[in-house]
Amino acid sequence: MPKDEISIPPILKIERGVTANIGEYLKDAGFTQVVILFGNGLTSMFGDIVFDSFEKAGVKVLHHQEMDTVDFNDITELAFELPNKTQAVIGMGGGKVIDAAKYIGYVLRIPFISVPTSSSSDGFSSSSASLIVDGHRKSLPAKMAYGILVDTDVIKSARRS
Repeated sequence: MPKDEISIPPILKIERGVTANIGEYLKDAGFTQVVILFGNGLTSMFGDIVFDSFEKAGVKVLHHQEMDTVDFNDITELAFELPNKTQAVIGMGGGKVIDAAKYIGYVLRIPFISVPTSSSSDGFSSSSASLIVDGHRKSLPAKMAYGILVDTDVIKSARRS
C-alpha cells in the first residue's frame, strides 16, 4: 500500500450508543463466537450492556475476562487457552487491554476488534503492541483492527488525567 493511503477497517462506528449495539455490529460482520477482554474494572461498568447486546444479536461469548497486564508470557498463554472456534477477539478499554487483544489476534490469526474507552489511547488502530518481554518494554507486530467501535458517550465520560 502506498504511504499516502489509509487503511479503513471493515467495521468502523464512531457515534453515541455503540456499546449497546456491539453484538449487532459483530453479527452483521459474520462474527457469532467471540472472546472479549475488558480493561481493569470495566466489566462492572460496561459488562451488562455489552453482554445483553451480544445475547440479543445471537453472538456467543466463548470467554471473557479483565486484563491488566502487557506481559508477553501472560498474553501468549491466554491466547493458546482460548477455544479454537473463536472468530474474533475484542479489546474494550485502554492501552493495556487493547495491546493484549491485538497481539492475541495476531498470534491466533483472527480479527481483532478495538473498543476504546478513552481518547488518550492512540494504539487502538496501530499494527504494533507494546508488551513487556523479559522485563523490557518492546514493540511487537500485532493485528491491525478489523473493527473500531467508539461510543462517543463513553469517551466523553472517560476520566481525564
